[in-house]
Amino acid sequence: MTGARTKHPTPCSTTIAAVGNTWIQGAPDASREGLLSLRPDLAEHVEAYDNQARASIGERLRSLLEIRGAQLLRDEVTVRSADPNLVEQATRWHDHPDVSEVERAALEVCETFLLDHHSMTDEQVIRLQRLVGEQGTVAILMNISMIDGFTKSRRVFTEGTF
Repeated sequence: MTGARTKHPTPCSTTIAAVGNTWIQGAPDASREGLLSLRPDLAEHVEAYDNQARASIGERLRSLLEIRGAQLLRDEVTVRSADPNLVEQATRWHDHPDVSEVERAALEVCETFLLDHHSMTDEQVIRLQRLVGEQGTVAILMNISMIDGFTKSRRVFTEGTF
């Protein structure tokens, strides 16, 4: 069957046991800091990259994206520890009066990317580009992909699944 796409379950039900023993099991805990403590040579670079990404879109938008990502990827710890007002805004981003047009466009792209990146449309990206320009769009997409990766990593090492 040409052109057919295989549907993968979301979220993935792979367990850490299936991955096998790795250097990561020596971490003092499953936090990002705990994992990076095993590789101090990488920690500084990861932190610098993440700080630059966060600064490129601003703290409020990054927080909204992190919360929405955590909601969609079932990272309850992150959601519980977030500002309740921002959790409400991230949850009701479609119609919440405190969510700006730029934030709505970014959250729509975030949701689409995290749930099924194959369903992202040109129109969604073009709308974002019109609102924040090409560099802003790249910055938002970079942040979304980092949130996706870091959230899934946290879940793997705290819960054993992603």
